[in-house]
Amino acid sequence: MERKKAVLTNGGIINIGSMSNSQLQQASPHSNQGLTIINDIDSLCSILNSLKSKSSELGLGDESHQELSSEVDTVLVQAKSPKPKTNIIIESLKSIRTILEAAAGNVVASSFLSQLGRFF
Repeated sequence: MERKKAVLTNGGIINIGSMSNSQLQQASPHSNQGLTIINDIDSLCSILNSLKSKSSELGLGDESHQELSSEVDTVLVQAKSPKPKTNIIIESLKSIRTILEAAAGNVVASSFLSQLGRFF
């Protein structure tokens, strides 16, 4: 009965208790939201460390190589944080994907694109 009352109250406050890795959207018609959770940060870091060590095999120009290195470092630094910022990680991963897609004819780049695909 309490739950029914809570649902029927329009715009009221609902006490959930605790929530993690979830979203709540209330009284927001026509809104959109998305949630990305990276559960296996150790695996991601392992892939990125391997990418970093093989980056010279990607056939990238100097600027793309520097950008890739910077984005990989950004993710690795965030991963070490006690409160990693998922948005920063996701944006860096998108940049890494774009760089690898530009080198997609390269077998090494294609391999890393495939490995990173599960994090998007």
